[in-house]
Amino acid sequence: MMRKRGISLLLSVMLCISLTACGNETTETVNNNKIELIEPVNMVANVEKAACRNLYNCEVYPASVYPTVTEYSFAKDMVIDGTGAFWGDEVKKGDVLVYGNTEKLDEQIEALEEQIAKKDESMQEALENLNESLKKPREEENSLKGTVEAYEKIKPEEKIPASQLNGTTVTPGDSVSADTLVDNPAYAAWKKEADVWIGRYRIIEHSNNVQEENYRQQEELYQLERAYLLEKLEAMKNERSKSLLKATGDGVVVAKLMGNNYGEMSVQAEQELIAVGNMEQKVLKCDYINDMKVGAADDMYALINGVRYELEYHPVSREEYTEITEAGGKVYSTFSILGDTDKLEVGDFAVVCVFADKKENVLSVPKEAIHKDGSKYYVYLMKDGESVAREIETGITD
Repeated sequence: MMRKRGISLLLSVMLCISLTACGNETTETVNNNKIELIEPVNMVANVEKAACRNLYNCEVYPASVYPTVTEYSFAKDMVIDGTGAFWGDEVKKGDVLVYGNTEKLDEQIEALEEQIAKKDESMQEALENLNESLKKPREEENSLKGTVEAYEKIKPEEKIPASQLNGTTVTPGDSVSADTLVDNPAYAAWKKEADVWIGRYRIIEHSNNVQEENYRQQEELYQLERAYLLEKLEAMKNERSKSLLKATGDGVVVAKLMGNNYGEMSVQAEQELIAVGNMEQKVLKCDYINDMKVGAADDMYALINGVRYELEYHPVSREEYTEITEAGGKVYSTFSILGDTDKLEVGDFAVVCVFADKKENVLSVPKEAIHKDGSKYYVYLMKDGESVAREIETGITD
């Protein structure tokens, strides 16, 4: 105990002497305005000529190459019947990925198709009946038409000169001359017979035309109704197609977001069910980079396997960002890789370089050569073999 107390007293005396000496030296230096910068002790000297360089304020983000992934969901609430593709399956554009329940819609489509088929059959039957009922009347009509045309060919002149009347003598004092036109008795006889055939022809022609006109009106109504039914059928089929999730492009199923086996399961509209990756179309994903930083960047590119690739940024909407974060998920930034990506493989490591600022051909020194005193920066310049402190104003650091 006595030895420990002796050591403690000795340390106290030495500390007091040190503080007193420092206090006197500081007061004297301040009073005489002789503050001097002291070179750092035990530091390796970095002697280098200041040079003009290109400096860049760059942030780098680790990234990976991913396939372009499309997530599929129904546009409305749906009951799922089954799955058309599983993890790792290759799918083609148009392949069914998930089957929605279409039982009621299928029944409606079937009933409507039967209705259209019956109307088609009915109209076909009506046409056959019309043709059958008009077969003999049309033959008779054509026969009478031929007779009428024959009568037209032997039609005599309605008026003839008086001198041509058989058994007629024109004497002086008569009211007519030999050249006066008078009624032709032959025409009157011809007309009497021809009118009978013309009348019969016109009657049967009118009757046949009435039947054909009735059919045409019936057919026009049928065509209008058929067009409406076909439009309704097309709408039903379109609605049915919405009950089938189909691939919009070739790819591989990379995720099933609600398990592997779907069946008799209700899902909400816009609920992601399956994801397909296009291995030929590659993108980069990295930690989230906000829109403002990308928009303000002087330059941005990716380095993949030592090769520079230009990028196209895919912004994340505020709603999507909020939805992901509130659900406890992590938000990533996605970029399209421009140019030839055939040599890239899914899973390749990359870095995304975002340049916030760059200065070209500016005077610069290594960062290690800059020292700080309070809020001021300085460097040591070599002058006549001696180092001299000089205050500097710093810019960007790459």
